[in-house]
Amino acid sequence: MNKTEFINALSKELGKPKTKTSAILASVLDLMTKVMKDHDELKIAGFGTFKAKSYPPSITRTPMGTMTDLPSRRRVRFVVSNTFKKIINGHE
Repeated sequence: MNKTEFINALSKELGKPKTKTSAILASVLDLMTKVMKDHDELKIAGFGTFKAKSYPPSITRTPMGTMTDLPSRRRVRFVVSNTFKKIINGHE
């Protein structure tokens, strides 16, 4: 399912116009991005946890065999909640 299909399904679920649903989803995603920028964790009960981890600058080998510098960065991981896992696996 892509973003457009998701908005269509959510629009039907909420009984709202697609434009309003799209704006709501954009606001939610924008807020999640801002929260993750300023904090290291975002927990959504029954869904999962987004965790950000900082990595220092490092040096790595490229596929061509040359060495290159990697700047410091933050990576975000998503950990699924047990409730979500049970639903997906048909145990609820």
